[in-house]
Amino acid sequence: MRIFYGTVVNTSPDTPLSLNTDTVVGVGDDGKISLLESCVSIDELFDRYDIDVRDVYRIPIGQMLVPGLVDSHIHAPQFPNAGLGLGIPLLQWITKYTYPLEARFADPEFAQGATESVVRETLRQGTTTAAYYASIHLDASVKLADAAERLGQRAVVGKVAMDTNSPNYYSETTEESLRNTHQLIQYVQRKQCDHVIPSVIPRFALSCSRELMRGLGQLSRLYSIPVQTHVSESKAECELVERTFKECSNYVQVYDEMGLLHNKTVLGHGIHLNEKELAVIRDRGATISHCPLSNLSLRSGLCDVRKLRESGINVALGTDVSGGYDHSMLSAIRTALHVSTALSFQRGDSYKILDYREAFYMATLGGATALGLGDKTGSFEIGKDFDALLVDMSVPSGASTVSPQDDDAKNILEKFLFLGDDRNIQRVYVSGRQVLTQ
Repeated sequence: MRIFYGTVVNTSPDTPLSLNTDTVVGVGDDGKISLLESCVSIDELFDRYDIDVRDVYRIPIGQMLVPGLVDSHIHAPQFPNAGLGLGIPLLQWITKYTYPLEARFADPEFAQGATESVVRETLRQGTTTAAYYASIHLDASVKLADAAERLGQRAVVGKVAMDTNSPNYYSETTEESLRNTHQLIQYVQRKQCDHVIPSVIPRFALSCSRELMRGLGQLSRLYSIPVQTHVSESKAECELVERTFKECSNYVQVYDEMGLLHNKTVLGHGIHLNEKELAVIRDRGATISHCPLSNLSLRSGLCDVRKLRESGINVALGTDVSGGYDHSMLSAIRTALHVSTALSFQRGDSYKILDYREAFYMATLGGATALGLGDKTGSFEIGKDFDALLVDMSVPSGASTVSPQDDDAKNILEKFLFLGDDRNIQRVYVSGRQVLTQ
């Protein structure tokens, strides 16, 4: 058993962020947490447990152990476009930038290089779990699943499905979309890789026929796997959905009627939802993935996370690369807080803004729960997989440097959340395996 001893950050539904010094985390050979105890002196540790001193890592001042970050909404094939075309509305941006790039993933060589890059770079930023949208291509989707397996990232991987209202050069028939989605599901499951699971992805209602959405809903329930899609991202999108699906009273009802809403459904954005839609999402146990940087960059709107949470809806965080130009979940945390502050200017002094503790929960256990992985990852708990970051804020990295004299663990954690970057993430663990070092 390997032992980490020192300052440990944790999270739970009741306590979104806890900070404990003199804490022991033991990791078994199976990569699972087998020991977790706070307020233990180093002498007690050796007295009470049969531990070899060589198996103990004493976390020094300036360092801490943090649960791995969970990106609940990221488009792997859009990674090369990060930082391009921002500031124009969503539907124009998709047509001009997104579809042409994603179409290039028909080229196996291009797909191979791009998928390797996104997995490596998100791991470097501390994303131990990523919920990926692939392109419409089966081969490129397989390469993404293979890259996650090979590089050790916990990943949810789905082939994007779109059979209508799509450009001729980037579309598919209903039959081939369902067939290829089914093949990807079976391919990933045959791997028997515990840290890579499949999903179904109707891109959004406007790009999918009713037949396709119903078929994807059936596959998600048959295999008990996540659904990833978009909802109410922009007002223009919502108006088009209303005109296209006149038999439904709102956007959320479209997905509900198609069997796509359940407790493993992750709805990206959810900015412009009404009370009836919120109630349905809550009752189905679905999650909203809040992607604040993307919402600002594409002028989609300000998502009221406080209202979502008070409505009883689980909220996770996503980068939404490349609508969001930064693939760091630390950036998602910070921007979520800025959006909440901006909303408070409109709502008045009584509005309760998000604090960093809540945002941290959304970026860890909230995201894991959204994907049906809350029993495996997202926090430190006996029996869970050891998905963790070893953070070192004594490493010189611009404004994030912590003085060796600063031994206040709370200060060090806040500096990491607000100033830290990949240079401060010294080790990344998934299922107990160290997958990245500086």
